[in-house]
Amino acid sequence: MKKISALRVACLLLVGLESSAIASSDYTMSLLGSLGAYPSGRYYSHARSINDVGEVVGYSSAGTGYHATLWRAGQAPIDLGTLPGTKHGFACGINDGGQVVGWTQEGYRAVLWESNSTMIDLGDLPGGASEGGAWGLNNSGQVVGSSIVHSTGGTNWGHAYLWQAGLGMVDLGSLYASQADPGASTARHINDLSQVVGESSTASGYQHAFLWEAGKGMLDIGGLPGYSLSYATSINNKGQVVGSSYQNPSGDGRHAFIWNTTDGMRDLGALPGTPATSDALDINESGQIVGYSNGRAVVWTVGCGLRDLNMLVQTSMQDWTLISAEAINNAGQIVGNARRGDEFQAFLLTPVPLPSVTDDGVYAYSLTQLHATWAYADPVNGISEYQYAIGSSPTDLGTGYTVAWKSAGAAIEATETGLTLLPGREYYWYVKAKNGAGLWSKVGVSDGITAMPPLAHLGDVKSLTPDSAFTLHGLVASASSTDFAGFAYVQDASCASGIRVNTTATINRGDIISMAGRARRVDGEWQIDLLQPPAVIAGVTPRPLLISQRCISVDPNEDLLPELGLSPTGLLVTISGKVTRINTADHVIYVNDGTNLADGLGPSDNPYLGIRVGYRTVTPPAVNKRITLTGILSVEKTTLALDAFVNGEYRLAGETLYVPIVRPRNQADIVVLL
Repeated sequence: MKKISALRVACLLLVGLESSAIASSDYTMSLLGSLGAYPSGRYYSHARSINDVGEVVGYSSAGTGYHATLWRAGQAPIDLGTLPGTKHGFACGINDGGQVVGWTQEGYRAVLWESNSTMIDLGDLPGGASEGGAWGLNNSGQVVGSSIVHSTGGTNWGHAYLWQAGLGMVDLGSLYASQADPGASTARHINDLSQVVGESSTASGYQHAFLWEAGKGMLDIGGLPGYSLSYATSINNKGQVVGSSYQNPSGDGRHAFIWNTTDGMRDLGALPGTPATSDALDINESGQIVGYSNGRAVVWTVGCGLRDLNMLVQTSMQDWTLISAEAINNAGQIVGNARRGDEFQAFLLTPVPLPSVTDDGVYAYSLTQLHATWAYADPVNGISEYQYAIGSSPTDLGTGYTVAWKSAGAAIEATETGLTLLPGREYYWYVKAKNGAGLWSKVGVSDGITAMPPLAHLGDVKSLTPDSAFTLHGLVASASSTDFAGFAYVQDASCASGIRVNTTATINRGDIISMAGRARRVDGEWQIDLLQPPAVIAGVTPRPLLISQRCISVDPNEDLLPELGLSPTGLLVTISGKVTRINTADHVIYVNDGTNLADGLGPSDNPYLGIRVGYRTVTPPAVNKRITLTGILSVEKTTLALDAFVNGEYRLAGETLYVPIVRPRNQADIVVLL
């Protein structure tokens, strides 16, 4: 059983932000603000990256220049500063540890801001001018960017580099180089596997996207069919690369792509327009991609394809045009840039969470009843009402409901009875919430529960095809999960059949159990492996069945007694008799109830008379004591050492034998009479 909900994220409410309560939209939008104003009085900010903690970096206006800026929840924008002698600073990437990379201007320098705000100049590759920039980093603190390696006649050639603490910059080279032309390359992003992507010049003279890996060097990943140029902007830990491909150096006809080593490059398309252009800027581990198309911020997802983010935010923020989406984290939060007239501001989009809906497991125990719980929160306006429906589609189709939409009021659970569920069909709960402002959330959907009719009798389990799933209803626990480590025993109310249940759930003696599981035979004993936690109601411990050894077969295929309607293995039983033997090696005693039957494990001239009784968890009574013993009738697998008569039948040495054994639950199950 799992919970299906919206992306589980916390909404970042930053100081000075415009924000809104939940609405029927996919995202709430917040403007991030800036460090200060230009002398003209206008404010400007630009977001470039967001980590999984929700910290955002970019740059914003600060007096007469731009400064690298860090935005954190609940704090005013933080000025990361610039290197001495530089006027501008730009932050381009942040990892989950809070390290930030970027560059400063007036003498371009690649810099790393440590989480304590210490600024480090990353240096240069040898051979060129002292200029470079840092564009990305991973969670290990490895940094990528570009640094000048050759300058001639006012022309600079930069190479992609990989920097790490203690090792400095390593030149990643380029896809093409000659004695006269060292080639040019830029590294844009690095994932946690140290795979690097960016763009490089090629022998054809066109710039191509590349993938660099240690020991393999640069791989030219080409461009879209009919497109001459490309560049890569991001790579996730699954090796999915995104970027853009275009027709000529002016960028005409630019289209976003996704690429991997298995499927190659695929066109992500663009919003309608002339010309229809798009750029992909970032991808998260779920494969969600962000960028822009025809001057509008967009998101690509597997289920929904390309969508304009302007259509997915709350109405109160739609006087702003979202012009680019720069980055997306693994919670689905998106940062980018918005415009209103001549104002430009960085934004944060946080997915609007859906109600989290939980049904009662993988299988329903009834064809007439379903139950579910849900949770949702609006910290601003609260929740005034929930509504729910039930259907057989994993998405709400708006029609064909098993239970049509109805109000649950403020309740966070519901039980629907009197249903006619189809065996084998999967059913889903749909839930939506209305907040105090009268706005409805999107619909949350459970992960589905399959209707399965319960077996009529516990004994029917033993005739099923192996590994068949089933449900059982109204069984009684005869031994608790603490009586035996890792399993319990249950039986039907008529005491006709019992069985072992492997479980770590708490089951007490007498509990009324409903369960879904699969049965298998292990060493002659039937066992149930649960498919989901059982439903448990406290009840009364069943009375044991007084049984004679003649009612017990040592052949697992003959344990059904048609004349009695019993399958005694697995039942809570009581036997009475005299202790005839104690076997300390196997921790068993033998109790003869007067039938004088032997299980064949003793020598032929001195057979072990009686039924075996395990005593690993109890102290055994002495030989010749008369006792009454209660316990679970179980089975042990053994091999005959010698030919022997077993309950009147001649068995050969080496035969596998399934020997009955009674397992007391505790010391109170053994009562010494004489």
